[in-house]
Amino acid sequence: MMTFVYREDQDREAQKWMEEQTRYEDAHLGNFRRIYPSEGSERYDKFFHSSGSLYQETASFKARSECARSVAGPKKPLFCAPTDELLQAKDDLLSEPGRSL
Repeated sequence: MMTFVYREDQDREAQKWMEEQTRYEDAHLGNFRRIYPSEGSERYDKFFHSSGSLYQETASFKARSECARSVAGPKKPLFCAPTDELLQAKDDLLSEPGRSL
């Protein structure tokens, strides 16, 4: 049998849990004081409940980055495989008397 949980029930349970957590934290503050959430902290709620804008900013940042990469072109490798000329120069240096790695 399937049971459905309604949004109102979830909100009610979340509110009860938050109240219980706040009571526990208040009882175990020790020599500390509560800084968030505190009375008058409603002005900060917009920063904690703006997950939609965070996703949009992240998605737009990714799009801008991809566009900038496509305009800049492919990156050059930081190092290359040794060419025949480099290998020959190394051999020449090592073949000199008194030289070693």
